[in-house]
Amino acid sequence: MIKHDIESRTCFLPKLLSFPIVDLDVLFLEQNQASFLEHFKFLFINNRSNLNRLNEIIDIVSYFKKNEEIESFLVELFEIIADGHDGSTCAHKLANLLSAYNGEKNTARLLALLLDKQKDDYVRRYVVESLQNRSGIDQKYVFKKLLYYKNPNVSLWISSWYFEIEDVELRNELIDIVNGRNISLALNEIRYLNYSSLPDTPDLLIAGLKKNRYDEELEGWIYRCLAKHNTEKSIPLMLEQVTKKTGRITEQIIISLGDLQAVDALPVLFKMVESTDINPRLLHWIPTSVAKICKGDSSILLKSNDNKSIFYTEFLILTFMEMKENIPINLIKSFINSKEVSMNSKVNIIARWDGGKTEQELELLYKCFELDDIFTSIIISQLINLENNIKRLATFMKKIIPSINQSFTTNKVLIYNMRNLEELSNYLKPWLHSHLLLSSNSDASLKTILVLLALLGDHSSIEVMKTREAQIIKRVGKELFEEVEYALYSNEKRPLLID
Repeated sequence: MIKHDIESRTCFLPKLLSFPIVDLDVLFLEQNQASFLEHFKFLFINNRSNLNRLNEIIDIVSYFKKNEEIESFLVELFEIIADGHDGSTCAHKLANLLSAYNGEKNTARLLALLLDKQKDDYVRRYVVESLQNRSGIDQKYVFKKLLYYKNPNVSLWISSWYFEIEDVELRNELIDIVNGRNISLALNEIRYLNYSSLPDTPDLLIAGLKKNRYDEELEGWIYRCLAKHNTEKSIPLMLEQVTKKTGRITEQIIISLGDLQAVDALPVLFKMVESTDINPRLLHWIPTSVAKICKGDSSILLKSNDNKSIFYTEFLILTFMEMKENIPINLIKSFINSKEVSMNSKVNIIARWDGGKTEQELELLYKCFELDDIFTSIIISQLINLENNIKRLATFMKKIIPSINQSFTTNKVLIYNMRNLEELSNYLKPWLHSHLLLSSNSDASLKTILVLLALLGDHSSIEVMKTREAQIIKRVGKELFEEVEYALYSNEKRPLLID
């Protein structure tokens, strides 16, 4: 088999050994280990661009009994892929296997590979993982060797070492780098300081914020580091800066205030969301942080809602969602009915809303159809999942489909109530069949009928479609017709995408 692989340039031996029907004889593997490993190395080098083959080789090596020769072979594979060419994406598998070994000689080889800055950074990142359970490593020496190395693939993966090796001298060196001019290095070092256990580290960071003009990205991560250390004394500084800054740093401060559960931040954050020109990204981060600060006490939110704008209502709805609490129906109603709110914002809220559990909520979902067809796809799926009166839903759909202006598409829906889906099919399928044949259908209505047939129909629907195949294809295109036909033939209720 080895000869066949070499002469035919195949990789058949690892595949053969990995077949379940092959009962591997451990003694046979041990007696022929050297020959196997030599051949696997040959295959590994000559199949660098074929990830599947590399994985097969690594997997079959895991069947061998753990010994120093196997460990050495795995390290050699690491060394082969570390030259920066093909094969680096299998590094995680090598790291997993090597984490079970602790040989002194091979640990030294792995350390040499980690410290060699000419080698592939992605591979070196996984070398760090392979060293996690090994003894005899001077972590402080290795850490300081890599301290001024900028590539995060390596530097971030040794972050967790810092907690074990920290002393005042090393910490001060990191603070000096943070306060220096090399932004790339400073961004690495501030992440190391997340693991600092020295009590005065937050004080040094706050002093730096008051004295220095940092790059905005770095300043943002300093605030996140202070939050990581639960530094409540940094809250006044954050509150002072959150309304002065713009862009990503504002988001970082808001996230930090949430992590600190800073109750004093609530009035400031409430005021920010009242602004009509608020950055849409902040309408994600402010609700997330306020939810953390409120700690599940939604009464704080409702007290703050007197005579506020509709944009504030949107913020409240999003915050309730973050808290995973039921949203008061009056908030949803006022938001959906408001003429100040864009239709896209309304759709985004309805898509995220876990409503429809009460009769009032179901009525609101039905009412959304009267506002705009853009709601159709999202709400139909919610109603199929939640409506107890499927006959009412079927009657409603018969009413709206003929006049629909935007075709229904299932790429935005998730239907999990298969019992309701089957019952809806019984009510709606005959009606869909008869209306498919009407020449008075709009294009949007015709597309919606076809997509619903893919969802609710069966083989009989294909016969109906065939009676007007040419006319349907002329109006909606051959691709959609064939998609629906395939779904019905295979009885596969799969999503159909409509442009």
